[in-house]
Amino acid sequence: MSNKSSAIEKSTGFRSKKNLNHLEEPKPRNYIRLLIAFLVLSFYTLLLWGNVPLISSLGTPYFSFLKKIINLHLPHYQSWVVISGIHFLLVPLIIGRFFLKFSFRKLGLGGISFSQFKVLLLLYLVALPVLIWLSAREDMYQYYQPYIKEGLWTYLLWTNLIMVFEHVSLQGILVAFMEPAFFSGSSEQISGSESNKGKKNKRGLMWVRDFQNWFRIDPYYYFVILLDGLLFMLIHVGKPISEVLTAFPGGVFLALLAFKFKSFLPCYLIHTMTAGTIIFLIIIFN
Repeated sequence: MSNKSSAIEKSTGFRSKKNLNHLEEPKPRNYIRLLIAFLVLSFYTLLLWGNVPLISSLGTPYFSFLKKIINLHLPHYQSWVVISGIHFLLVPLIIGRFFLKFSFRKLGLGGISFSQFKVLLLLYLVALPVLIWLSAREDMYQYYQPYIKEGLWTYLLWTNLIMVFEHVSLQGILVAFMEPAFFSGSSEQISGSESNKGKKNKRGLMWVRDFQNWFRIDPYYYFVILLDGLLFMLIHVGKPISEVLTAFPGGVFLALLAFKFKSFLPCYLIHTMTAGTIIFLIIIFN
């Protein structure tokens, strides 16, 4: 009888009430494990990035040690980018892929569709007024002026590279370490029947058109997203205060974006577009 009912369910696409209740049961959430993982990953991240007291004092000899091992004869900023690639990309990727046995997709290293890219363009236009405000601030000009004077295209090339490492790590590998189900299909509550779900996939990104559903997330994952946003803000400590203050809501938004797209890539793309706009406008305004 059970085989017959399961066959009917499979052929018709309907599930019994008992099976639906079983599927909707929430998975147990380990908040203690999440907090411990966050603290360990924060220490590892801030060891090389950010200007947090005590941790930064340990980061200076750590950087010098890695620089001696690599033995690259590059300017300081370029050496820092290369070492950051090892610290933020290579080491976590090896741990996640070969020791924890995570797939690249589970680490957030997936792509996006063209329709999703159009959503990013829309979000960029929404953020444009804030970018103009930031670019017009004197503290932003004073901070970025030395980098621009060293050579604009060289700065943009190496900065673009560091942003790849930043987002692969913060909105990809590290958030997957904090919560292994972050990039899985089961990490998001999807409303509606299976038949409606199929229609939604055919019609594209329904969560963009339905603003309410876009934010309808299991509260546990909001907690993960807030922690990732906090870490994103901490790595900006030492930059202009306006950038530090906007980094937290920006980091929360990026983590939410990674959660919805199941990939780090939209975070990198939106950051590249916004950062490039800020640099361009700083040059124009000054």
